Amino acid sequence: MITDVDTVFLVYPIWWYKMPMALYSLLEQVDFSGKNIVPVVGHGGSRLGGTDKDIQQLQPQANVKNGFEAYLHKTVRAEPEVEKRLAKFLTENGYNK
Repeated sequence: MITDVDTVFLVYPIWWYKMPMALYSLLEQVDFSGKNIVPVVGHGGSRLGGTDKDIQQLQPQANVKNGFEAYLHKTVRAEPEVEKRLAKFLTENGYNK
């Protein structure tokens, strides 16, 4: 249950600077008040595309943290690099125990 966690990782692709519509619906229907929300995205050049701001607007009582982004066009060729960056991100932000 969502009540049992402090931090929620939202993992999604960026489609034309937006999250998939299903995530907008989720964020409109589920109360994440008091939770940390960490965006983790794959993109083709737009980085977070402003979706972190969309999340904060839809969930004003949540704490949207700095997210992790991976450029998808490079992912196929640079998978070990992305894994290293993600591991570093998780450790530096205290998510990796």
